[in-house]
Amino acid sequence: MYITDEKFPEIILEAVKDVDLANQVTNTIRREDNTELGYIIKNDNDKVLEVYPIREIDIGQFYVAAELAGFEDYSVSFKDGKELYVTDSVTKTESDADLQTMKELKMVKLANRFSAIKIRPRVPVLDNKFYLDGSNDDLNNFEIYRDVLVLNSQHSGTIKDADGKIQNVTLDELEQCINEIKQFGLNLYQLKWSKEAEIMNCTTKEDVKAVDIKLI
Repeated sequence: MYITDEKFPEIILEAVKDVDLANQVTNTIRREDNTELGYIIKNDNDKVLEVYPIREIDIGQFYVAAELAGFEDYSVSFKDGKELYVTDSVTKTESDADLQTMKELKMVKLANRFSAIKIRPRVPVLDNKFYLDGSNDDLNNFEIYRDVLVLNSQHSGTIKDADGKIQNVTLDELEQCINEIKQFGLNLYQLKWSKEAEIMNCTTKEDVKAVDIKLI
């Protein structure tokens, strides 16, 4: 996943429904295979931005790319105008919040990040050989495919990775992939819980601000 500074305002006119706003597109997020995942529009302070994913299911991967690029606060919109999160409101109210409110706001941001990644996490498998989509539906599909291979006494098969490439796997490797997706999800929950505890144990507003809530 990577973010480029290419501008494609004509492509997102349908999504943005505002020519002036479309012309403010500053970046495009793409997969490694150059597939477009969505678009970014920054605001004046260069911190809060709007993103327009092509598909809602891509938001987990989109979020990771934004994290790696250093973007922390943004709202997300889709073609139907539905807004998934609005974290810029958190940024605007932090300065006037007391300690307890600061904790609650930080928890909201953490929950947003967790939810975004859980929609379809990008999971490294087989010693980082490739990545798989790791939503519950994806996991279920991999388990069904494994069962079909076993039923037909087949010892290998093919699966599509998170970048749309076909990967040949043995039955044992497929089983390992399934287990790694499950472990990734468990680790993600445990990391979220530990950060929640870290936030709640803070004794000053400065401590709350210092808590790193990046999950990947």
